[in-house]
Amino acid sequence: DSSAVAVLAARELRRRGLAPPPAFTWHPPPPEPMPPEWAEGYRRLRSVAEQERLRLFYQTRTPGDYLRDLSADLCLPGGNTDYPALLAAGEGVRVLLTGLGGDECVSNTGAGHDFRLLLSGRWRSLLAHLRRHGLRPSREVPKMLAGLLHPQLMPGSFFWRLLRDGRLWSESDRWRLRNYWLINAQFARRSPPMAAVVMRPLSVRRRQLHRLRHGHLITRMEAEVARGTRCGLEYRHPLLDRRLVEFALSRPPEAFCGPPTRFLMRRAVSGLLPSEVCWSEDKSEPAGHAAFIEAFALEMPALRRAVMAPAAPLTRAGYVDVPRLLERLGDVEGFRRRPRPLPILNALAFLDFQPPSPHGKKPVGEKS
Repeated sequence: DSSAVAVLAARELRRRGLAPPPAFTWHPPPPEPMPPEWAEGYRRLRSVAEQERLRLFYQTRTPGDYLRDLSADLCLPGGNTDYPALLAAGEGVRVLLTGLGGDECVSNTGAGHDFRLLLSGRWRSLLAHLRRHGLRPSREVPKMLAGLLHPQLMPGSFFWRLLRDGRLWSESDRWRLRNYWLINAQFARRSPPMAAVVMRPLSVRRRQLHRLRHGHLITRMEAEVARGTRCGLEYRHPLLDRRLVEFALSRPPEAFCGPPTRFLMRRAVSGLLPSEVCWSEDKSEPAGHAAFIEAFALEMPALRRAVMAPAAPLTRAGYVDVPRLLERLGDVEGFRRRPRPLPILNALAFLDFQPPSPHGKKPVGEKS
């Protein structure tokens, strides 16, 4: 998605006789020597940049940069810092184009089409569809039938179960809340069951409409407006253009399914993008993830000291399992072996304490 936007923007500027635009990535600068599992991601980045002569900017962040966000007010949009935006603003960029909205519309994966084939009795088409995608019908069809009987039987994780049913949490669910999400045990015992939205993925169209109405796109765009205003930058999302959204919603489900998935978008940009980008189904970013994990690990001892001796009382500590949080922050090597940053970050942000500021600087958002 973002690669297609970058290429089209570069070619439009070239048509107007202007210089190619800068491009910003979440990847850190390529290390030497390059870990083998990172090489493919950097190769795809370079292929787009070299094809369109883009100035490629990598993310060069320090451990403290990741953690300044913890001082932001979670109730306000744009609390998290968008480092590509800060880097772009520093380069004089005033408009930043993104690939937001592609997954929901024009580059949709076609998920839900198999359910529609099952419910409409098109079983031969279903078997052919599963085989084309390398799936075993003897394994996939029972899963689908179980999901139709009750959403809780749908294969998936704990998070899917919370989304799909409104029943009381099981003891295993409560254990996860206390031990994985670091929620205070007493608070978890007296809290009511979570309100839930039942959503079975019964067709491509229903999934598309659900994701468009879900609210996450609006939340992210509001956050980007707030962040962009602070640094004098405007975000724009070409793949959410109304005409393109209407076009995507008018396509038959088979247009998205392929193989490979996202077939409609891939076919549209074939010849526009390098083939290793156009037809790659790998969206992982191991280099960016590894850089974040190492930066966070380096900051964990200072964070642990800040929780143990906060500058102000932790008024929300009754909702968080603070002893277990301190235990997690103290096990740096264990974190490196099995990184689970999200529960720790959520707990730290919820406690509403000022994280340690590197080099004596005030954290972003702290009042003088």
